[in-house]
Amino acid sequence: MRNSTFFRMLLLAAALLTGGRVWAQRTTLMSNDCSSVTSGWTFTNNITSNTIQQGGYWLLEAGSPKDIIISANINVSSYTDLELTFKVATYGSGANNPALVEYSSDGGSTWSATTFTSTIPTSTNYVSSTWSLGTLNTSNLKFKFTNNGTSGRGVR
Repeated sequence: MRNSTFFRMLLLAAALLTGGRVWAQRTTLMSNDCSSVTSGWTFTNNITSNTIQQGGYWLLEAGSPKDIIISANINVSSYTDLELTFKVATYGSGANNPALVEYSSDGGSTWSATTFTSTIPTSTNYVSSTWSLGTLNTSNLKFKFTNNGTSGRGVR
């Protein structure tokens, strides 16, 4: 009986020290390998004749006006501690550029002044970028991806 009480107290202490996240789990709300255009997404090619949808990746060229990819609405009203994770690599030649990510909690009517600049890729090898969004209680979350550069390499 004493050992059982000690074990329960130890678990309680561990839960308190880790912010109560002992039993937390991650849920993937959306995943895409870029091998095809995703239903509900918008792809706007503003730079050259290169299409945004390439074989196995999406291309955001550098320049102005910008190529734009906008996600479909994502319902995050039942989730906390949101994170956006994606991978980027380079395309073409010239200076390396990051991707620029904005979010909208009203279905794309307005975009947040808070933006995220991805890890700057330096080769065709993909590197991961993660952005912590906190809690956004909405059923209309959208992401907008553009290339942050005015010249140089595209971002895959």
